[in-house]
Amino acid sequence: SKPSLMFEIGCVGGTFDHLHHGHKILLTIAAISCQLLEFGVTSAEMLGKKMYAEFMEPVETRVTNSINFLQLMNPELKINLNLLVEHFGPIL
Repeated sequence: SKPSLMFEIGCVGGTFDHLHHGHKILLTIAAISCQLLEFGVTSAEMLGKKMYAEFMEPVETRVTNSINFLQLMNPELKINLNLLVEHFGPIL
């Protein structure tokens, strides 16, 4: 049976580089817990000083893989994508 959505709006953000089991657990909980997800993915600009940034997947890949997974977990989920360009995210 379909899980009951607990919240109208949820929020989650991260780098989501090389989507792994920890990411999938976080995204699954987000996908089944709300109707609209404010979804932030760290932009390439913010990763410039990160150690081993040259091995990071391009932002387009990280966004596509994450959104595809979210939609697999909840095809009815509405997703508002935000590229994170500062540590505090967008002002809503």
